[in-house]
Amino acid sequence: PNPNPGGVDDAAAIAAKLPAAAAAAPPGAEDCSVRVAVRLRPLIAEERYAHCEECIRRVEGAEQVALGNHSFTFDHVLGSDVGQHETYEVIAMPLLDQFLGGYNATILAYGQTGSG
Repeated sequence: PNPNPGGVDDAAAIAAKLPAAAAAAPPGAEDCSVRVAVRLRPLIAEERYAHCEECIRRVEGAEQVALGNHSFTFDHVLGSDVGQHETYEVIAMPLLDQFLGGYNATILAYGQTGSG
C-alpha cells in the first residue's frame, strides 16, 4: 500500500519503475525526488560564423559538464547533438508515465527552450 495516496512515492520505488537510462542517478541521489538535467545547446549560425567555440563541454562517460577546470554533476547531461525526441524520451516520457500512474510530476525548463 502507498503510505501517501495520491502523492509521490519514495524515489527508489519510482526509479525502479523507470527505464534504466532514466533511473540512472549519481551516488547518493537515490533518496531525492528532484532530478536535474541539463541539455547543452549547439552554437547558433551567428556564433559559428564568428568562429565561436563552445565553452561548456560534456564529460564523456559521466553525467557531468566541464567549464574550464570545474565540473558539475547532474542526473542527466544531454549533449548539443541530442535532438528533441531523445530529450523527450529521457526526461519527459518517464515523468508522463508516472503522472498517468497517479503520481505528481513537474518539468521546469529554464533558458533556451526552442520556443522562439
